[in-house]
Amino acid sequence: MMRQIWRIRGTAAHRTTTSIPSDIMGPVRLAEMRWRTMRVPALALTLLIALAATASGHTGGGSAFPGAPASQHFPQFGRCPVAPASRYLPSHSGCVSVRQADVEGRGQQDLVVLYAHLNATRNATSFALELVSPQGTTTKATVPDSGMNATIARLRNVNSRPGAEIFVHEGHVTTEELMGVYSFDGHSLRRAGGLAYGGEDAGIRFGFTCHTASPATIVEHEFQEQTPFKGVWKRTDTTYRWVGASLHRVAAKVSTAKPTPAEVGAHC
Repeated sequence: MMRQIWRIRGTAAHRTTTSIPSDIMGPVRLAEMRWRTMRVPALALTLLIALAATASGHTGGGSAFPGAPASQHFPQFGRCPVAPASRYLPSHSGCVSVRQADVEGRGQQDLVVLYAHLNATRNATSFALELVSPQGTTTKATVPDSGMNATIARLRNVNSRPGAEIFVHEGHVTTEELMGVYSFDGHSLRRAGGLAYGGEDAGIRFGFTCHTASPATIVEHEFQEQTPFKGVWKRTDTTYRWVGASLHRVAAKVSTAKPTPAEVGAHC
């Protein structure tokens, strides 16, 4: 059955910290190279870096969403930074991730905001994922709680319908990472399912692969090394088919195969 985030509640986890996304650093380094070549003033360099960050999609600003928040940097576990006041955020929220993409499938950029409600010690009590259209309509989905500070991992159109799906990194334990997949069903944002990937424990690995050709599917891969650990691995491929904005389990295939980088991890 499809894994749910609450199955990893209470399991020990390793604290890690987030890094500056590569799609921001690329434009920033380009700006620095141009500055060194053209000898523009430091103020101009600052403006170039700000424009590069905006173009990467990690800030919510723009003519369609004035005053939108920017993504914050925060640890994977622990206290969140409090977000500055914004019309798109409730008071005392933090651990904000922001993207812009055509999620509703109407040929226009929507604002995607993931944020935590914080308690008095700045720890997240819950996470919410909001989708805002340029016309101002808002739809919201609740992100299951795992004790980890959730982040938006990527946006990809993977279900053969107009509009991108939102992939949210929801959980981390040494056994596996958990990715929640969210899709717009024409009226509201819904969580289509949760998929395991990665893993650091000996003898077990996970991954999933998106197939966009009709009928669109996501195949989840699970590899377990068989005792007494002589190099024999059991592979289980579970196929989920997209039906509208929902994922439905349609098949499972068991074979013998070692994990490879092509199947372990998130491949969408």
